[in-house]
Amino acid sequence: MKTSVAGQDTRARLITAAEQLFAERGVDAVSLNEINRAAGQRNASSLQYHFGDRAGLLKAVMDKHGPDVDARRDVLLQQYRDAGQADLRALAAALVLPLAAKLSDPDGGREYLRTYAELVNRPDPQFDVLMNEVIGTGILTGALFSATGNAGNVNIAANTLSITGNSGSERGPMAAAMAAMSRSMSPGS
Repeated sequence: MKTSVAGQDTRARLITAAEQLFAERGVDAVSLNEINRAAGQRNASSLQYHFGDRAGLLKAVMDKHGPDVDARRDVLLQQYRDAGQADLRALAAALVLPLAAKLSDPDGGREYLRTYAELVNRPDPQFDVLMNEVIGTGILTGALFSATGNAGNVNIAANTLSITGNSGSERGPMAAAMAAMSRSMSPGS
């Protein structure tokens, strides 16, 4: 199915409006009708037509930025592997620098980071599947383990993610998944 230019423009405006509103007020504090209005849509079902529901819209927001983040992370992980030595700073850089680059992205980069941080740090199982799909928890933890062969480094990365998140006792799905992977690969598991 080919999307018209007008349809692509509508979709882009909805994503931009969602990025801004989610970043300002939080994912759950914004109604889909508010996003429709902020995007200048008179058709109340426009958002549902393009994305289905809130989860579809969140996935679209994450997908807009994900390829850039993934490409940067892949380069850093490859550099790490090519160096052939265990370097925790290089692993931390592979986690942090691709996201930090979004700070200078004028096309919703900062908004993406605020929404990303909220989603990553949710202890809400409803978003676990979405975040695993979007940010590739399995792919990232697998890359970290294959790059180092050390489950401890994966656990350090998980703890880093939980520290950079909210101050509550619950860690988000990515950090929890990385910690679980670390435990499953530890000797005696």
